[in-house]
Amino acid sequence: MRASMLRSCFFAALSLVLFAGFAAVSQAQSISPPPTAAGYPFWITNFDSQRITRGNDSAVWFGGQNGLIGRLSLTGSLKTFRVEPADSPNGGAALLAIYWGVDNNVWYGTFSGIVGKLNPSTGAVTRFQLPNHPVFDITRGTDGNMWALAGLSVYRISPAGVITPFLLNGRDSGSMLRPGPDGNMWIMETFGRRIFHMNSAGLVLNVFTLTEPHQPACGPTCASITAGPDGNMWFTQNQQFPQIGRITMSGQITYFPIQGTGAGDIAWVHDGNIWFTDPEARRIDRISPTTGAITYFQPLDSFSLLRSISSASDGELYFAAINDNTPMGGKPGVGKIPLWLPDHTVGINIYPTHGQLFSGSVASFSDFETISGNFFNATIHWGDGASSKGTVTRVLNGSPSEFKVHGSHTYASKGKFNVTISIVEPGDQYKFSMKAVASVQ
Repeated sequence: MRASMLRSCFFAALSLVLFAGFAAVSQAQSISPPPTAAGYPFWITNFDSQRITRGNDSAVWFGGQNGLIGRLSLTGSLKTFRVEPADSPNGGAALLAIYWGVDNNVWYGTFSGIVGKLNPSTGAVTRFQLPNHPVFDITRGTDGNMWALAGLSVYRISPAGVITPFLLNGRDSGSMLRPGPDGNMWIMETFGRRIFHMNSAGLVLNVFTLTEPHQPACGPTCASITAGPDGNMWFTQNQQFPQIGRITMSGQITYFPIQGTGAGDIAWVHDGNIWFTDPEARRIDRISPTTGAITYFQPLDSFSLLRSISSASDGELYFAAINDNTPMGGKPGVGKIPLWLPDHTVGINIYPTHGQLFSGSVASFSDFETISGNFFNATIHWGDGASSKGTVTRVLNGSPSEFKVHGSHTYASKGKFNVTISIVEPGDQYKFSMKAVASVQ
């Protein structure tokens, strides 16, 4: 069932509630190009995905319609798993939640109230039925359990499937929950009006009232929350409510107005910033948790729907969306915002002896992505008409990491040859090249 079908299940928010600790930060808007020349790489999938999450297996995972879960490796390979029957009645197989589990399985939640886990190695699926539905969100707790939102309750689920329910307050449903730096759960109420603070025993420690969005309900995914690198929680309230919020562990709230339509999903990314979607404006922007400065990027005009975002283990930002700019029209899939590209790209001049095998480094470069050498495909054009595959090796693990390109070749004659080293990074759909000179004795 699509999110639009869920919207009818919710009422418009009522009555203005002003939070006494309100503080606003405003700034002029300027539009920046995409963070790198790679733009927004996109991979077409065979189903519309609602949620996307980071895996610890060098991949991102996403779930959506018709009981399907997808895996996109960080080198650009796609794989699909069926976890629920395609013919489930009333859209029951729609996956509204997905998260990498404490047990290294992929956990998901469905419209019909099923919490399942997929073994990424074997494809085996284990299912647990919750007493309420839909399952709006699922996450990994600091206590070694999984936590889920369904109906008016929060559920703690052990890896073995022991389910313990906790009521929020008997009348509120949650939109998203994430563990905070304090080890407790922070839960966004569906309409973006309150944040619940719950410990691992299921006790609600605090309920924080937020500025009333006064916007039509947008389904279970309109209010989002994430932990930030500054030790605080960051949140959004509504896709048509233009502000970002920050709440400290003691409950102090600060609001940051944004120059856009509103804010949807939110995520802490490897560059140290908080990123958020503005679905109505077709943008993904970022805010610095240190300064509050907001960077607005050019709209992703070809994307009619921006579903959700997630960081990945390569340090980059991924998103689930519908891309209208494809040869086949609007297609669902997974996109990426590369935050870094290889830098300090330098060819290394070499001095082989003709008739003898040369084997050594021919180029070097650096990259802030947390990736290894096998993320790159290298081809070395030796300048004498011959080409061969090169090997990329990470020689220094840091920020940035340093890489070298190694190759082997035998020149038949003396002379100077212009060498071109071509590199393809499939995970960024990006290519670059370096030049060197072979002085053959």
